[in-house]
Amino acid sequence: RVQAVTTLAASVAHELGNPLNIFDIHLQLMEREARKLRDSEGARLREAVKVSRQEVRRLDGIIKNFLRAIRPAPLQLRLASVNRIVRDAVDFLRPEIEARDLIVEMDLTDRLSRLMLDADQLRQAFLNIIKNAMQAMRTGGILRIRTEPDDDWVAVVFRDTGGGFDARALARRGDAFSSTKPEGTGLGLMVVSRIVRAHGGQLEIKSLPGIGAEMRVRLPKPGPHVKLLPAPVER
Repeated sequence: RVQAVTTLAASVAHELGNPLNIFDIHLQLMEREARKLRDSEGARLREAVKVSRQEVRRLDGIIKNFLRAIRPAPLQLRLASVNRIVRDAVDFLRPEIEARDLIVEMDLTDRLSRLMLDADQLRQAFLNIIKNAMQAMRTGGILRIRTEPDDDWVAVVFRDTGGGFDARALARRGDAFSSTKPEGTGLGLMVVSRIVRAHGGQLEIKSLPGIGAEMRVRLPKPGPHVKLLPAPVER
């Protein structure tokens, strides 16, 4: 029954993506036509189209996160640089970071060895963490990212200056549809947790309400002590 419901939910989510793409294409066409209008009516139309496109992108993001959560792809492990993956994630979000007037400070040590990683999936995990931090902070907020060797692990630490969250919210972090944001789904952190676990790693979360939050991703170094956890099997 669980497998049947999961398959049905995945099918519905996938089918919703097609009309959303069509909506976005038509909204882009409307946006081009609205630019030709110079009066107040044109300004209102452009604003309406802008808001509509933002909501379409938000829904598309929810669907993609949902599909990643319930249909995890197998890891494609290759030697990769954790620092490079961090930089790629930050560079991808750079326009939004600058638009929100946020500051990202990176302290990436050069003492890290390359690890066997799925770079694409780990980049997605870092993107979700950074987006969560961005949404938690106000204008002028600071996100500090550092990497460091930690015994048998490599740690990637994300610390923001947002509002943090209380103990009750902390206990439910990573649960689907549990979020401290009014429009949040909790799927983003659920995907992060799954990707980190699949790499045999650990996700640690600390929060000081009103001060900020810290997320530490610990990835195992190669060696006989490392045993990757198998990806969840759908039954």
